[in-house]
Amino acid sequence: MNVVLFFFNFLIKQGKKQTIIAFLLNFLLFFKRLNGFKFNLIKLLILLFYKIIPVVGFLTYTKSGKKYKIPSFLSFKKLAGLGFKWFFKNATLRKEKTLFLKIVGEITDIFNNKSNTLKQRKEFHNLAFENKQYLYLVKKRKRRF
Repeated sequence: MNVVLFFFNFLIKQGKKQTIIAFLLNFLLFFKRLNGFKFNLIKLLILLFYKIIPVVGFLTYTKSGKKYKIPSFLSFKKLAGLGFKWFFKNATLRKEKTLFLKIVGEITDIFNNKSNTLKQRKEFHNLAFENKQYLYLVKKRKRRF
Protein backbone atom coordinates (compact mmCIF):
# COMPACT_ATOMS: atom_id res chain seq x y z
CA MET A 1 0.00 0.00 0.00
CA ASN A 2 2.89 2.33 0.79
CA VAL A 3 4.25 1.91 -2.75
CA VAL A 4 0.95 2.89 -4.36
CA LEU A 5 0.70 6.03 -2.22
CA PHE A 6 4.27 6.93 -3.06
CA PHE A 7 3.48 6.50 -6.77
CA PHE A 8 0.54 8.89 -6.60
CA ASN A 9 2.51 11.40 -4.53
CA PHE A 10 5.29 11.21 -7.12
CA LEU A 11 2.83 12.18 -9.85
CA ILE A 12 1.25 14.96 -7.80
CA LYS A 13 4.65 16.48 -6.98
CA GLN A 14 5.41 16.72 -10.69
CA GLY A 15 2.27 18.83 -11.17
CA LYS A 16 0.17 16.12 -12.77
CA LYS A 17 -2.78 16.08 -10.37
CA GLN A 18 -5.39 16.19 -13.14
CA THR A 19 -3.54 13.44 -14.99
CA ILE A 20 -3.54 11.11 -11.98
CA ILE A 21 -7.25 11.67 -11.31
CA ALA A 22 -8.12 10.97 -14.94
CA PHE A 23 -5.81 7.97 -14.98
CA LEU A 24 -7.38 6.45 -11.87
CA LEU A 25 -10.92 6.90 -13.13
CA ASN A 26 -10.10 5.48 -16.56
CA PHE A 27 -8.08 2.64 -15.03
CA LEU A 28 -10.92 1.63 -12.71
CA LEU A 29 -13.52 1.87 -15.48
CA PHE A 30 -11.30 -0.08 -17.87
CA PHE A 31 -10.95 -3.03 -15.50
CA LYS A 32 -14.58 -2.81 -14.40
CA ARG A 33 -15.68 -3.40 -18.01
CA LEU A 34 -13.76 -6.66 -18.25
CA ASN A 35 -16.19 -9.40 -17.25
CA GLY A 36 -14.98 -12.39 -15.30
CA PHE A 37 -11.66 -10.76 -14.46
CA LYS A 38 -11.65 -10.65 -10.67
CA PHE A 39 -8.62 -9.39 -8.80
CA ASN A 40 -7.58 -6.81 -6.26
CA LEU A 41 -6.47 -3.63 -8.04
CA ILE A 42 -4.21 -2.50 -5.18
CA LYS A 43 -2.37 -5.84 -5.17
CA LEU A 44 -1.91 -5.56 -8.92
CA LEU A 45 -0.36 -2.09 -8.60
CA ILE A 46 1.91 -3.19 -5.73
CA LEU A 47 3.10 -6.16 -7.80
CA LEU A 48 3.75 -3.84 -10.72
CA PHE A 49 5.77 -1.35 -8.70
CA TYR A 50 7.94 -3.98 -7.09
CA LYS A 51 8.81 -5.24 -10.57
CA ILE A 52 9.89 -1.71 -11.56
CA ILE A 53 11.81 -0.50 -8.52
CA PRO A 54 15.55 -1.34 -8.52
CA VAL A 55 17.17 -3.04 -5.55
CA VAL A 56 20.46 -1.13 -5.43
CA GLY A 57 21.51 2.35 -6.40
CA PHE A 58 24.76 4.19 -7.01
CA LEU A 59 26.76 6.66 -5.00
CA THR A 60 29.32 8.70 -6.90
CA TYR A 61 32.73 8.76 -5.28
CA THR A 62 35.54 10.99 -6.55
CA LYS A 63 39.12 9.96 -6.01
CA SER A 64 42.02 11.86 -7.60
CA GLY A 65 39.75 13.53 -10.13
CA LYS A 66 38.10 10.33 -11.34
CA LYS A 67 34.46 9.54 -10.60
CA TYR A 68 33.42 6.04 -9.59
CA LYS A 69 29.88 4.72 -9.34
CA ILE A 70 29.73 2.59 -6.25
CA PRO A 71 26.72 0.30 -5.76
CA SER A 72 24.97 0.72 -2.44
CA PHE A 73 21.60 0.32 -0.81
CA LEU A 74 19.78 3.63 -1.00
CA SER A 75 16.56 4.74 0.64
CA PHE A 76 13.27 3.45 -0.67
CA LYS A 77 12.20 6.92 -1.81
CA LYS A 78 15.23 7.38 -4.06
CA LEU A 79 14.94 3.93 -5.62
CA ALA A 80 11.18 4.21 -6.11
CA GLY A 81 11.57 7.64 -7.69
CA LEU A 82 14.13 6.23 -10.09
CA GLY A 83 11.84 3.34 -11.04
CA PHE A 84 8.87 5.64 -11.57
CA LYS A 85 10.95 7.96 -13.75
CA TRP A 86 11.91 5.01 -15.95
CA PHE A 87 8.27 3.91 -16.09
CA PHE A 88 6.89 7.28 -17.18
CA LYS A 89 9.72 7.99 -19.60
CA ASN A 90 9.13 4.69 -21.38
CA ALA A 91 5.34 5.09 -21.21
CA THR A 92 5.45 8.52 -22.85
CA LEU A 93 7.70 7.22 -25.63
CA ARG A 94 5.08 4.67 -26.70
CA LYS A 95 3.09 5.18 -29.91
CA GLU A 96 -0.47 5.04 -28.50
CA LYS A 97 -2.61 8.17 -28.74
CA THR A 98 -3.60 8.97 -25.15
CA LEU A 99 -1.56 8.89 -21.96
CA PHE A 100 -3.95 6.37 -20.45
CA LEU A 101 -3.41 3.90 -23.28
CA LYS A 102 0.34 4.46 -23.08
CA ILE A 103 0.40 3.66 -19.35
CA VAL A 104 -1.87 0.62 -19.74
CA GLY A 105 0.30 -0.64 -22.60
CA GLU A 106 3.43 -0.23 -20.48
CA ILE A 107 1.77 -2.08 -17.58
CA THR A 108 0.78 -5.00 -19.80
CA ASP A 109 4.30 -5.13 -21.25
CA ILE A 110 5.75 -5.21 -17.74
CA PHE A 111 3.60 -8.19 -16.79
CA ASN A 112 4.58 -9.89 -20.07
CA ASN A 113 8.29 -9.12 -19.41
CA LYS A 114 8.64 -7.17 -22.68
CA SER A 115 8.92 -3.64 -21.31
CA ASN A 116 11.80 -1.22 -21.78
CA THR A 117 11.48 -0.34 -18.09
CA LEU A 118 12.44 -3.89 -17.12
CA LYS A 119 15.34 -3.77 -19.59
CA GLN A 120 16.59 -0.56 -17.96
CA ARG A 121 16.29 -2.12 -14.51
CA LYS A 122 18.24 -5.18 -15.64
CA GLU A 123 20.99 -3.02 -17.20
CA PHE A 124 21.13 -0.99 -13.99
CA HIS A 125 21.61 -4.14 -11.90
CA ASN A 126 24.24 -5.45 -14.33
CA LEU A 127 26.11 -2.16 -14.03
CA ALA A 128 25.97 -2.43 -10.25
CA PHE A 129 27.34 -5.98 -10.44
CA GLU A 130 30.18 -4.85 -12.71
CA ASN A 131 31.09 -1.95 -10.43
CA LYS A 132 31.25 -3.94 -7.22
CA GLN A 133 35.04 -3.97 -7.56
CA TYR A 134 35.10 -0.30 -6.53
CA LEU A 135 33.66 -0.97 -3.09
CA TYR A 136 37.14 -0.81 -1.57
CA LEU A 137 37.19 2.93 -2.26
CA VAL A 138 34.53 3.61 0.34
CA LYS A 139 36.06 4.49 3.67
CA LYS A 140 34.53 2.74 6.60
CA ARG A 141 33.25 5.23 9.09
CA LYS A 142 34.19 4.84 12.71
CA ARG A 143 31.31 5.13 15.06
CA ARG A 144 31.86 7.17 18.13
CA PHE A 145 29.53 6.68 21.03
